[in-house]
Amino acid sequence: MSLITPEPFLGHMGMGGAGTIRQLLEAALEERDIGYRTSAAITQITEDAVETSDAAATPSVCSIIIPPLAGVEAVATSEGLANPKGFIPVDNHYRHLGADSVYAVGVAVALPPVETTAVPVNFPKTGHMTEQMAKIAASDLVARLRGHEALTSELSARCILDMGDRAAYLAVDPVRPPRNRIPTVSEGRP
Repeated sequence: MSLITPEPFLGHMGMGGAGTIRQLLEAALEERDIGYRTSAAITQITEDAVETSDAAATPSVCSIIIPPLAGVEAVATSEGLANPKGFIPVDNHYRHLGADSVYAVGVAVALPPVETTAVPVNFPKTGHMTEQMAKIAASDLVARLRGHEALTSELSARCILDMGDRAAYLAVDPVRPPRNRIPTVSEGRP
């Protein structure tokens, strides 16, 4: 078994890593004799291999591929609404940058990467983060209706990583570096 990822290192997760998640993931894969390659861009999938731009083909009997995120076609083709990938650019209140009566939250939002990587890595978008975005947008809408400016807050992330025989919990607050708190990474019992 092999893992091929565009991340520059395991546990980057589009947010520049968090605490000791890199070491935890590397150790978990090594314990299970699972090879991995980072900074790899898949160029082709054939019946018996996964090809990347940086190395020889990786033999494969069964491949599970997660394609890059793309926005909804109707949004992407609506002039002035989205960026070229189909995501909606927003401010800190989740208002559209060019139409402040339009709000967007969740996967639809264009969140810029935290850093440039050799192979592009999407910024994470989770249900937990979507709920936070919706609360910020709703607070802003109420404040605007009352003639005020709403406060904004940084997104945080909470993730549970299921590793089969054990799990890990990851808490990152805020998601975007620089972080004023050390991310929490705790491993469940075997």
